[in-house]
Amino acid sequence: MTQNIDIILPNYNSSNTISATINSILKQSYKGWNLIIVDDASNNETIKILKKSGYYNSTQATVVRKGKILALEKKNGTQEMLKKIKKTNNINSGVLVKFPKTKQDSRIDLPTVGLNTFKQCKLAGIKGIVLKNKKNIFLDKKKCITFANKNKMFISVK
Repeated sequence: MTQNIDIILPNYNSSNTISATINSILKQSYKGWNLIIVDDASNNETIKILKKSGYYNSTQATVVRKGKILALEKKNGTQEMLKKIKKTNNINSGVLVKFPKTKQDSRIDLPTVGLNTFKQCKLAGIKGIVLKNKKNIFLDKKKCITFANKNKMFISVK
């Protein structure tokens, strides 16, 4: 039985190399893998190339701390992902990015945050949450904002 592995490919403005990188992965003899491409706000043709290739990241949540990906949401959801994140040195750092999947059907499974999400972020030492404008469900918004302000967390909407 072939065990599936995740290949995490960080990406930033790599339009000159991204196609060759993906093709190299596709040519590997081992077939039990999932390719996860995490883009760091590229501003060139990279996103167009990725969307055309069909290998664009489809996860709804990612935790990044000090420039490194700590966790990607799996089928168990954001809450399970956040439980695995450990606070470092009692310092709040890192960000939860909660965006819809590529080609997300806006009628189904939109990324959702609520007070429990903020509480788990605090326990994990995450400093803030980044949401996509008008593409998230934000439960108990006033309570979340109050909690975030009280705990010196930020909420950014892009």
